[in-house]
Amino acid sequence: MKVLLVDDDVIVSRGLRNIIPWQELGAEVIGEARNGKDALEIALRLHPDLIITDIKMPIMDGLELCCRIRELMTDTAIVLLSAHEEFDYARQAMQYGVDTYIVKPMGRKEISQLTTYIQEVSRRKNEKLHHYSSLFNRQLELNCYEALKTSNLLFFKELFEHELALSTASHNEIKELCMRLLNILFDFYQGVGGDRASTLLQSKSTRFDDLYNLKTRHEAISFTYDLFRQVNELATEKKEDRQHSLVQYVKQYVHDNIYNVNLSLADIAYHMERSPAYLSAVFSQNTGVKLNVYITQKRIDQARQLLLDPSLPIYSISEKLGFQDPHYFARVFKKVESITPSEYRNLYLNHSVRADAEVK
Repeated sequence: MKVLLVDDDVIVSRGLRNIIPWQELGAEVIGEARNGKDALEIALRLHPDLIITDIKMPIMDGLELCCRIRELMTDTAIVLLSAHEEFDYARQAMQYGVDTYIVKPMGRKEISQLTTYIQEVSRRKNEKLHHYSSLFNRQLELNCYEALKTSNLLFFKELFEHELALSTASHNEIKELCMRLLNILFDFYQGVGGDRASTLLQSKSTRFDDLYNLKTRHEAISFTYDLFRQVNELATEKKEDRQHSLVQYVKQYVHDNIYNVNLSLADIAYHMERSPAYLSAVFSQNTGVKLNVYITQKRIDQARQLLLDPSLPIYSISEKLGFQDPHYFARVFKKVESITPSEYRNLYLNHSVRADAEVK
């Protein structure tokens, strides 16, 4: 279990390092910080299981730190060190998810309370990790497949770097779990394909031999995670290629169906056999424009061309482009072009008349 100490008083931090039997409790102090700002940066980088922090500190105090930690790292336990005159602050901190507070200066009683709490957090952590790593259940398998399909690298980062790395499972149990995870990787990779895939994974038996010959838990975990990470990168590249093709298809469909009264997000999604929500998200992520806005813009682009023909009534152009109400068409056109359709047409006609006169 990883512990972060936060106190602007170096003596307090050193005292906790020396007095608490960390190793016996299954815990390790991974860092110290003198203010809440530095503590937050360290916590986001090292993911401690427990933070022991003072209240009054420079730059960012303990209350704000607790609030930020609870927002960003919901599983991290927090112990607040509180002087007698800071009880009101300590009670306020309980609203931010602080698990308990210890009165300081700390005597034997307070040290005993803190030690007992550290032991309890460590026990809960080990139970969770042992259950997670030693029992390869169907839910974990499904979660892995889903994370691969969605290129969710954070899931695997948490699984390998935190859950497995801190597990109490034996070296052989870790190896067995990593081999089962590799099986998932190979099964998934059949659908990814490509020369780079073959080079990356080689044969299943070769990769299993590589894993089997590793001497430590850390090597096994790092080896397996590296493969998952690289596969995730390949899958992301293919996903981006597919999304680019999808966006190009949508643009072509809009171009070909610009006079279709029913042209809309729902219509395009139906013809492409995609959900409207998915199609809208992919299009906006890749173009920076919402699909409905894009369709409207293309209709207005086409309207500008049609307005150049004075023989076409504006209401006819409106209907032709899917605007059933000419007044609504005029409002949309003005919103995009800053002038009404009539003003746009007159501007063009006047310009054409002047140009003809100058030629004569």
